[in-house]
Formats: sequence, C-alpha cells, structure tokens
Amino acid sequence: MMALILLFLAVSAAAVAVLLIKHREFRLVMDGEQISEEEFLQAMGEVEFQVISYFRSQYDADTDGDFWTRDFKGEVPYRKLAEAAVSELRYRYAAYGTAEEKGYIEHMTYAERQEHLKQANKERAAAKESGEVIYGLTEYSMEQYLDSELSLLKERYCGDSSNPDMNISEEELRDYYENGGAIMGEDGQILALEEVRTAVEGQMRQLRYDEMIQERAKALRVEADDEQLLDFTLEHL
Repeated sequence: MMALILLFLAVSAAAVAVLLIKHREFRLVMDGEQISEEEFLQAMGEVEFQVISYFRSQYDADTDGDFWTRDFKGEVPYRKLAEAAVSELRYRYAAYGTAEEKGYIEHMTYAERQEHLKQANKERAAAKESGEVIYGLTEYSMEQYLDSELSLLKERYCGDSSNPDMNISEEELRDYYENGGAIMGEDGQILALEEVRTAVEGQMRQLRYDEMIQERAKALRVEADDEQLLDFTLEHL
C-alpha cells in the first residue's frame, strides 16, 4: 500500500512539474525590454520562409510532415527558426535604438506600434472612402509597417553625412568602385564612376549602415530562457 502511495505521489509530482514547465512565463528581454509572445510570433512569421528556403537549398528538404523537428546534419529547423526570430528582433531593436539616439523617433513599445498601425490603417481607409487619393496600400500588415518604418529610418541615417562613417572620402569611394562596387549599364558595360557616383556612394552608405547595425545587434543584451523559447517556437508551428 505504501509503495502505491509513493508511486502516486511521484507521478503527481512529475505531472505538476511538466505543467509548470509548459506554463512558465514567456521570457525574452531585448536591451532591457520584455518581448511579448505576440511580438516574437510576428518575428517568427517574418523569418519562417527564409528558414524553409535555407533547408531546401542546403539539404533539398521536404518541408511536409515532421520537417520542423527533423535533424539535418545537426541542424533542426524549429531551432533555426527560433534563432532567426531572435536575430530579427536584435536587428530591429538595434535599428530603433540608433534612431532614438539620433532623435529621429521617440521610444515606442511593440504594443504602441500596433496601435499606431491600427489608427493609420483606419485613417487611410476613411480617406479612400471619402474619395481622397491614397498612395501605397490602403491597409498595411504589421510586417509591412515595420519594414517601411525601418527602411525610412535607414534612409534618413544614410542621408546624413554628419553621421559616423557616412562622410565618404574620394579615396574610399574610388577604392570601393574599383574593388567590386562598379555598376553596369543596360548594355552590359561598366559605367564610369562620374556617371554613377551618387548610386555608388549610396551603396557604400547602406553597407556601412547595415554593418553598424549588425555590430550593435550582436552587442545587444539579451536575456532568455532558451529551452522555454525553443518549446514555445515548436508549440506555435
């Protein structure tokens, strides 16, 4: 009888432990800010196709059935997806942090951006209904909204030659042009630097910006329960 009671208690304790693990609070902190489940899921959705394409390209993977949990020479898709989502958030927060420091924008949470998007879509729909000319889409998804905002911030940063690494010297420009930065015309011939100076300089600025944001993203302080994050990712596929 005692043995049965002990067995029952052991099974109960194990069940409670499993429930606690499954229901523990989602924890991912990016640069001091708690990432919500919804924001992480949005980032997952944004990089999901990239991860699928990677496994198709590298392993000719069939993405049906147990694709997400299959092991491809040590690489497991759902783990790759979780890592890619975190990387996407790192880049996003690094870019926003830079823009905030420059005074381009004020700090906003993901929830505040959602509300801003909701209001903007409402205003655009109302304008269309009243016959006003609407440029672009009538309604933007969260992914389109974030991409547009980040692109505008990048453009603004790159267009300011007073920003670090955005003031490009003639020597730097020519060196870049002569070492892979040349631009071809419609006839397949390389265009002279003087013809494409603005475009080449623009390329250099964008590359420098991306490198700067990537470095900042790598240095970003991130706190997470890795196993819980992986479990969460798998549960939402």
